[in-house]
Amino acid sequence: MHTVITLKLADRATQNGDESAPALLNQALDHAERAMSELRELAHGILPAALTHGGLRSGVDTLTSRMSVPVETAVPADRLSPVVEATAYFVVAEALTNVAKHARAAHAAVTARVTDGALVVQVRDDGIGGARADGTGLLGVRDRLAALDGRLRVESPADGGTLIAAYIPLSGAREDARRGAKFVAAGARPGTRTATAATSDCSSSSPTA
Repeated sequence: MHTVITLKLADRATQNGDESAPALLNQALDHAERAMSELRELAHGILPAALTHGGLRSGVDTLTSRMSVPVETAVPADRLSPVVEATAYFVVAEALTNVAKHARAAHAAVTARVTDGALVVQVRDDGIGGARADGTGLLGVRDRLAALDGRLRVESPADGGTLIAAYIPLSGAREDARRGAKFVAAGARPGTRTATAATSDCSSSSPTA
């Protein structure tokens, strides 16, 4: 997303004869190279260094630092099992990708908390809502959660922003997963009123491909 925005700025600067164009092109190239490096790592099953070395908070901070909209975070520094941290990271990464590509949001928030033997992760935005339940972007995330007996929840009423939340049992035990139906307490989205409609359960997805 940063790469596209920077390239547009560079194109505009070039058309206006602005001397900042070369610097913007170099910045876009740097973003693209970093993105390609990360994609290669993910393709080989290598988790980002920020996540493996610094935990979920560090991984989330790295993701949010690349966003073009402000993102509030409230993620504990405590380390969890690698599989739980990796699953939570991919939930946040996919949700923030949706924010950047589809939500038209002015603000977003990422929270994570451990409760009742599970990690609950929420990503909210104040965008246009209307997230589709049949997109493919979150299908892989749902599969990751299912491997841990976790659950995915999506709320996205029209003009009411979007909430993507995951319930990840720390033990992977099915008795923890059964409590997932009660996870994610209601709350106001950042900058918007509380949404009350358009909730989809574990098979839901967002607008990404």
